[in-house]
Amino acid sequence: SASGGAGKTTVSMGVSACLTKNYKKVLYINASHLQTFHHMLENQSAITSNDVYAKLVSTKNAYSDIKHNIRNELFNYIPPFKAALMSLGLEYAVFEKIILSAKQSGDFDFIIVDADVTFDEDKANLINLADKVVIITEQTISSVLATNFLVSNINRANSDKYIFICNN
Repeated sequence: SASGGAGKTTVSMGVSACLTKNYKKVLYINASHLQTFHHMLENQSAITSNDVYAKLVSTKNAYSDIKHNIRNELFNYIPPFKAALMSLGLEYAVFEKIILSAKQSGDFDFIIVDADVTFDEDKANLINLADKVVIITEQTISSVLATNFLVSNINRANSDKYIFICNN
């Protein structure tokens, strides 16, 4: 979504849970610069090991470095990081590394990526990497304007890739 509070995390977690209940192996990744999704989970603790963050800075196979931290409630998920990316010395591209290496592992049928509202080169890379993109909006003037601006800035060559949900 191009605007905050539209329900991105709720929908992402709901889709993850639904797919899991339908016997699919799902990995939920919250790809926000500052992660606040864990309030919706039973185990709200963050990844605390400094070794994990040190490995994520330089590795290409990020999934193998973080795999032992994956938790399962209704679906598999990578727990929140203990601080904002920049505070941990991580670039946003760490999410791309995790996604690509998790995809290559073949461990999951679906990888659901829940991203924040910031639209930049890193987010464009995630969108290009995705098989499907769900854009969530509300029926407010500001949300519609933000969504229209987002849509005008993404590659829409494959229109089947995008699904729009009005969550209000």
